[in-house]
Amino acid sequence: MKEQIDLHQPALTIAHQDIITLREDYTVQQALDYIRLHGFGEKIVYFYVVDNAGQLMGVILTRRLLTTPLDQRISELMIRKLITIPQHATISQAYDLLAHHKLLALPVVDQQQRILGIVDISKFMDDNYIRDITERKKEKLEIERLNTRLRSILDHMRELVLSFSYIEEVDKNSITDFSFFDDHLVEVNSSAFSFYEVPASYILNKKVSIFDFVHDLDKNNVLAHYTDLFEKGFSEISYRIVAPKGKIKWVLDYGRVEYMKTGAVRRINHIIEDITEKKKALDKLQASEEKYRRIFERSKDMIYILKTDGQILDINPAGIELLGLSSKQETTQRNIKDFYVDPATMASLVKEILEKGEAARTRMLLQNVKGEKFEIGLNVIAQRDDTGKVVSYQGIAHNITEAIRQKELEAISQLAGCFADDLASPLNVIMMGVEMIKAFLSDIEALTEKGSNGDATTGWEKILDEITSHASEMNYFLNEVMIAVEDVTQRLTEIREQYWNLKKVPDGSGGMIYQRATKEN
Repeated sequence: MKEQIDLHQPALTIAHQDIITLREDYTVQQALDYIRLHGFGEKIVYFYVVDNAGQLMGVILTRRLLTTPLDQRISELMIRKLITIPQHATISQAYDLLAHHKLLALPVVDQQQRILGIVDISKFMDDNYIRDITERKKEKLEIERLNTRLRSILDHMRELVLSFSYIEEVDKNSITDFSFFDDHLVEVNSSAFSFYEVPASYILNKKVSIFDFVHDLDKNNVLAHYTDLFEKGFSEISYRIVAPKGKIKWVLDYGRVEYMKTGAVRRINHIIEDITEKKKALDKLQASEEKYRRIFERSKDMIYILKTDGQILDINPAGIELLGLSSKQETTQRNIKDFYVDPATMASLVKEILEKGEAARTRMLLQNVKGEKFEIGLNVIAQRDDTGKVVSYQGIAHNITEAIRQKELEAISQLAGCFADDLASPLNVIMMGVEMIKAFLSDIEALTEKGSNGDATTGWEKILDEITSHASEMNYFLNEVMIAVEDVTQRLTEIREQYWNLKKVPDGSGGMIYQRATKEN
């Protein structure tokens, strides 16, 4: 079984130490003498040039060294632009550099640019390396393909995508402003233009900061959101941004942390969505709900919401008072069935709601917790879920007890007025007849008194004639009174035994009288 090669190991593990360095102030002759004196390693393909401090300054090819006049300085021959690899680089990175630049060897240097070793291309001719590198190339091509596809997806997204990369350990307490995040921003998709009206390249090249567009009133909250992500792992916030032309947009910023195996923060990605229209719709809905709530709370009618079993879910103050309850909390422990006088009436109402989706009753009798009965006018609708199942009932009940009492009083008043108008005529006849009889009796009494006193001027015969005349007139009026009494009796019988249609009509003098007409039962 062939040995597996770990391409992620440091490149120094395969670097050799056959290194000959030449001073930049040497002549070609001095350089050749130095090489003869110190020997010539088998893997030497380049000669590296250093200064007095040992810092790498350039490289010189063997052919050039051998074909140049002996008195020429090395500093004049060397290639100053050279490719190196840092000491922490991996074997895989070393191979990529060798292959990309078509080099035979590659120096590994420290931070002071001193050579630590040489990675030779021949090292990668081993079968194990060739196999692993081939597989890695395949993986790399696949990753590049996926990256291209991901790039395409990102650039076609309507949402803005930001990515911040972190290599060092981050102390969030050291973050004082947005410049920290600007320094670590590594990815912005093309949607930046629709959000900020500037190309993504402007942001990546630090020509402009995305945080410059955050509304001044929201900057502190946004900075806290970005900073707190290091501890929270994920979070979201809504805030305003101001485009260059002054247009204000609302955005939803969702951030999520990617961790390394060690648990350290590797990357933080943000997806930012334009929610301006959603915010407007939400604000409108909220205003509508607040308006409904004000109506709900201030309405003089009882407004309530019930579960399908009659349990009270919500009820307004007018409903609490109407049912005689002490608080809203108490209503949640009550069922509307407790307040119906006739259970059959409620069953009929529920059946109609289920069949038609709504129901109305002009008069329905309820009772409060004290047992006091009252009448209501009721409108109820059914609320259904997406499947069409009834999940609750919403109703408005108007207390009509006082209105009914007022109507009854009005009806009584109309009836009384009708009685008065209808009986006025025969009663006037009776009263007039009684007054005439009283007058006749007074005249007869006076005539009788004259006859008893023996008044000479008045004979008895004349007195008797007058008494007879008055008696005849009295008899006439008595007959009229009896007729009027019978009329009153008949009309009272009609009132008792028949229904009347009553209505107000002008009396011809600017007032109103009641007119009636009997109708058959």
